[in-house]
Amino acid sequence: MRILRLAVVALAAAAAACSTSAGSDPDRGSTAAHPSQGGSAAPQTMTSRDDLVSPRPLQWDSWRLVDPTTVEVTFLAGPADCDGVKVTAEEAADHVTIGLLTGSLPGSGECRAIALTTTTQVTLSSPLGDRRVRQP
Repeated sequence: MRILRLAVVALAAAAAACSTSAGSDPDRGSTAAHPSQGGSAAPQTMTSRDDLVSPRPLQWDSWRLVDPTTVEVTFLAGPADCDGVKVTAEEAADHVTIGLLTGSLPGSGECRAIALTTTTQVTLSSPLGDRRVRQP
């Protein structure tokens, strides 16, 4: 029984030695890359274009009213030197449907696989008022 008790104490001591304490650096010696958690970098901005290669539908994340006839939508996209966006807006009496297509830029070649917070603006033909903004 005494040997079992010593083994349990030894295991507990080994586990405690492997854990990190407050103020220690758990990544010291690690070669893993970690994305930056701090900062508030401004999102990249894209303007709607008609020359995208292999366009595909893209869901946007949020929207905000810039002025009565301008809606800004936020979404994730690749770097603006590689990817582009085409914006569509269909207006009805009670809602505005904003659609996005994303695709590669002509001649962009090899690009980094990274998602960046991106915005684009949509100009409406009449003020948004109390109409709902929705996705297709």
